[in-house]
Amino acid sequence: MIVEICLRFFGRGAVMRRARNEVKALLKAGKDVTVITDLLHKKYLNFFKDLENKPKIIPIKLVYLFGPTRKVIGELSFAIKCYQALKSIIEKEKIDLIICHAVSNCFAVGHFAKRRKIPTAFVIQELINERIKTSTNPYNWYVTKWYQLANRYAISKIEFFIADSSYMKKFIIKEGALYRKTYILHNPVDLSIFSPKHGIQKEFDILFIGRLSIEKGVEVLIKASKFISKNRKILIIGDGPLFKKLEIMACNTSKNIKFQGWVDHEELPKFIRKSKILVVPSLSEPQGVVVLEAIACGVPVIGTYVGGIPDMIVHNKNGCLIKPNDSRVLGETIDNLLEDEKKLHSFSQETLKTAQKFSLTKFNKDIVNLYEKLTNSFALNYL
Repeated sequence: MIVEICLRFFGRGAVMRRARNEVKALLKAGKDVTVITDLLHKKYLNFFKDLENKPKIIPIKLVYLFGPTRKVIGELSFAIKCYQALKSIIEKEKIDLIICHAVSNCFAVGHFAKRRKIPTAFVIQELINERIKTSTNPYNWYVTKWYQLANRYAISKIEFFIADSSYMKKFIIKEGALYRKTYILHNPVDLSIFSPKHGIQKEFDILFIGRLSIEKGVEVLIKASKFISKNRKILIIGDGPLFKKLEIMACNTSKNIKFQGWVDHEELPKFIRKSKILVVPSLSEPQGVVVLEAIACGVPVIGTYVGGIPDMIVHNKNGCLIKPNDSRVLGETIDNLLEDEKKLHSFSQETLKTAQKFSLTKFNKDIVNLYEKLTNSFALNYL
C-alpha cells in the first residue's frame, strides 16, 4: 500500500492537482492507495469516478483558531492526526511507501517511518528558505519559524526528495538533502484539456494567470505597460491578497488592463487560446505549471530566469526569458515579440513540441516507475 498525505487534497491548487494525478496514476497501475487529508475542499471529489479501483480516503478534521498562530496550530493538529491515522493503518496493513505533499506533513511520518523501516518521500513545490532568499515570503514570524523547523526535520528524517524542477532540486540539496536521494519529476500538463484550436480570434495581446501575490511579479507587468504600445490589451486572471492594490495601480497606469478574477482550471484553455502571449514575470517560481498550459495551447511565453521556468522555456526558441523585476525590459520584450509575427509563429510551433515532454501521459508512467524504484532501492538497503 502507498499512503499519500496532502492537506486540501480535493482543493484547486497546483500541489493538490499534482497529488491527485499521482494517486490516479498509481491506481491505474494496480496499486492500493490511501489518502490522508481534510475534506474542507470537495470540488474535485469525483476525480476518481471513472476508475474501478478507488483510493481509500481517511478524513482528518482540522482545528480552527484565530490569530497569528492559526496556520501553525492547524497544520500541527493535522500532522498529529495523520500520525494517529498511520498507526491505525499499520496495525491492519503493510505500508510500502509514504508520500508527503507539504513540508509540515513530514512531522507525521518522520519518526513513525524510521522506526518501522518504511520509505518516505517529500514532493517539493515550495521551500520557506527559497521564499526568504527571493524576498517573496508572505508568512508572519510564527509561520516562517514553523516552516523552517519543518524543513530541518524533513531533511533529517525523510528518505527521498522529489523536486518539481532542477532549481528546486539544487536548492534542497543546498539545504542538506543527499544528491543520490533527490529526484526531479515536473508537474505535468493534461494535453487533452490544454491544446491548440485553430481559427480562434485573438482577443487579448498579453495574458497573465496566477495568484495575485508578491512572488508572481504582477506589479512588474503593470509597470511594464508604460513601455508597451497603448493599443495592446492585457488580461489578468487570478485572485489573491494583492488584488485590490493591483487593481488600483492598474487604473492609474493603463486603461487597457482588465482583471478577470478567479477562473476555474478547466476554463483556462479558452482564455489562453484567445491570447497572443502569456507573460510570467515571477520573482519566485518553483516550476510554473501555467507555462506548460500556455505552450500546450501553442501560445508563446515571456518568462523570467527564475526557478523552474528555464526548464520549460528556451530563450529565443519557444519563448523569451528576461531578468526578473525589470519593467522596462519586460515591456520592450513584449512589444518586440508582438510586432514580430514570424517569430510568434515559430515560437508557437516549438511550444507544442516542448509540451509533449511534460505530458500527463508521460508523467503517469514516470511517477509509477519512480515510486517503484524508491521502494525497491530502500528494500535493498535492509536486505
